[in-house]
Amino acid sequence: MAEDDNSCVKKLIFGVGGIVALLIVILVPMSFSGMEYYEMGFAKSRIDGTVDTSEVYTAGLHFLGVTQLFKKFPADAHHVNLRQFTIINKDKIQVTMTCSLDYFLRVEDLKLLHDKYDIAYAPILQKTVFAALKNAATQFSIDEYLSERPKVALAIKKAAQEALGGTCCRKDCKKFKCEPGCKPYSTCKATDKGLFAYLKHFQLQRVDITSTQEERYLKKVLEQEREDTEKYKQAEQVERKKIERDRKYIEQEAVEIAQNATAKTELIKATAEVESKAIVEDARTSGNEILYKTLTITEEKHKRSMDYVRTLAEKKDANVYIGFQTMVGREN
Repeated sequence: MAEDDNSCVKKLIFGVGGIVALLIVILVPMSFSGMEYYEMGFAKSRIDGTVDTSEVYTAGLHFLGVTQLFKKFPADAHHVNLRQFTIINKDKIQVTMTCSLDYFLRVEDLKLLHDKYDIAYAPILQKTVFAALKNAATQFSIDEYLSERPKVALAIKKAAQEALGGTCCRKDCKKFKCEPGCKPYSTCKATDKGLFAYLKHFQLQRVDITSTQEERYLKKVLEQEREDTEKYKQAEQVERKKIERDRKYIEQEAVEIAQNATAKTELIKATAEVESKAIVEDARTSGNEILYKTLTITEEKHKRSMDYVRTLAEKKDANVYIGFQTMVGREN
């Protein structure tokens, strides 16, 4: 009887052990959940549906237990096509545009995205980006769209970039490219992070205006060209008058300078002649004094006679006749 009891106990133990082993074989694999390379997410309770956002799970096999599963978000690109939407540009002309963009969710901000938008984030992000694109596109003229397309595309891309990612840097700027001048992640608030996503690619594909708008634009350009031409003509006339006035002023100034130079020359010449005569007269007076002294001439009448003789002698065309009683001079 005891042997039968022992046998029953052993069978029971083996049975329980088998069941436990079977449960382990069944439940352990069920406790592992896989995440594909294009997925990321949080652990979610199978029982009450609560989501644990303390850890973001990425691609790989993870042990969650049988009571949890993944709440998944896309880790790959969100491709958005914005086809033939219209804006009124800087010139008040209707422009039809087509563009496309790719954005990714920020893994470091997935908790904030989940708490604010849950899995219904895509329409909200798309509408917000679309509004930012349209607002940026209105800031440019038709000339800029036609001849400066890279500048326009870059400005629109930046607007979309800020709408999606705000002004905050990525958490790891070594792993991800951070925009120059962005706010350090450690100092960022939720309001600095935009829509918790980042723009990867942007393409401005087409820019069109209707034939009526094109005609209106060309007419406006033509009127502007005519207005500019008239301004240039008026400016040219003003400049010509200014040049003519300056020319006459310069000519008048040159005449005045020449006249002043002639007057100065005459003055210098006259002054020199006066000074020369004064020097000669001073020399003559000094010479006469020496002569009078040498000849012992003291009376004034004799001095005058001597001066008269010398004056006649200095004239080349004068004939002088000297007598014993009188002295006569005659010019030829």
